Amino acid sequence: MKRFLEWIDSLLMKVSCRMFAQHISSEMPLPQGLSARLFFWVHWAVCPFCRRYWAEIKALGDLQRATSRLANHPIVKLPELKSRLKDNFRRKKA
Repeated sequence: MKRFLEWIDSLLMKVSCRMFAQHISSEMPLPQGLSARLFFWVHWAVCPFCRRYWAEIKALGDLQRATSRLANHPIVKLPELKSRLKDNFRRKKA
């Protein structure tokens, strides 16, 4: 059991929380090689702080995508559309 715990500790030391955060926040590609990817995902699976950080960054990305989609939606520009229609209506009456 002690050897297993030492092995888990050595896996965790291969990828630090700082390295994990840098990869997540800068959209860098995952480390190359099977063992490097394994260390990365093992760290994610074991570290509760990195899982929470992952969830927060994912939520921010989802929010950003949703707001950027809404910014281009025609309903968002409804006040501008109403004012243009009123102006056109006034011009036609005059």
